Amino acid sequence: MNKLFTDTGLRWLWLTLLCLVLDQVTKQWVVGAFNLYESFEVLPIFNITYVHNLGAAFSFLADQGGRATLVFYCDRCHCEYCLCYMAH
Repeated sequence: MNKLFTDTGLRWLWLTLLCLVLDQVTKQWVVGAFNLYESFEVLPIFNITYVHNLGAAFSFLADQGGRATLVFYCDRCHCEYCLCYMAH
């Protein structure tokens, strides 16, 4: 099992999980502390701005209802399965 993590891309799993947690914490902070369209300057070239996305993929599927969410969920599950299969 240890060889699986050291000899494959799974050794970077911790970084993926860290990014996921930081993303969710940042989203909750923005929703709780910002007004809509309010910005916060992190660096001179990087701002965090609170916007509300009504659909998937930058709202281009906003008029599709729940179908887009289902498609992206199934796609994500398929990608995860393929990655685990290739790592094995």
